[in-house]
Amino acid sequence: MHMLIGKTGVLRLFNLPGKSLVLALAIGWAATIMGQAQDIFVQSEKYTLYGYESRLDSLRKVNGASLCCYEPQIELAALLALGHYPELRSIKIKVVYKNRLSAPIKASPVLWGMFRSRKKRTYKIAIEKKSFVDRISLNKRVGLIGHELAHFMHFQQKSYGGMLIDGIRYITSNDFEYKFETGADTLTIEYGLGWQLYDLRLYLSREQILEHMEKTGLYFDKHATTSAPPPKPSVGIIEEKK
Repeated sequence: MHMLIGKTGVLRLFNLPGKSLVLALAIGWAATIMGQAQDIFVQSEKYTLYGYESRLDSLRKVNGASLCCYEPQIELAALLALGHYPELRSIKIKVVYKNRLSAPIKASPVLWGMFRSRKKRTYKIAIEKKSFVDRISLNKRVGLIGHELAHFMHFQQKSYGGMLIDGIRYITSNDFEYKFETGADTLTIEYGLGWQLYDLRLYLSREQILEHMEKTGLYFDKHATTSAPPPKPSVGIIEEKK
């Protein structure tokens, strides 16, 4: 379908004669590849290995320049999740596995990068080896990585001092920790990963997830495969009480 649309569109746009069909086909083919890459990140109810494993190379070309990940079992999920956050595509992100962590998955800025400008920062997602992350479905992994990327969106709005203060409050205040994590869930939904969170269910309940999807215009028939582009997400994750 994309190929036919590409050919016809090119011919009509340039009013090419028949002898230029080869050129039109070439341009149409290029447009098709770009279209397929964009379609990958349209809001989807479920990501499956059967549907997306074969697209790994195209995902790397579109979205893998800033991602450093040497673990094939998580790379596909990370690329799919990152595709929902175009603002992070130029930011360096490392995904690493560790033997022992205080939590199965942790997201944080790399220490030496905290002092650099926002555009030059590096963030890290650390995953504990042999944790539940290796046993869940691709769809749930995408939701999990998407949640961690939402934290990076929050960090990108903060100075070094702001991130330090948030870190201290996160450790010392259960209320702040809850707001921080549910805020990340909310932002993840706004970036088109509501169904992935619904499948995974981290901090918000499934009822809350569906309610927020509907409130932001992201709720659609479960049997549909695509939806309209979501509205521009809110930038801040933590909203202070007035």
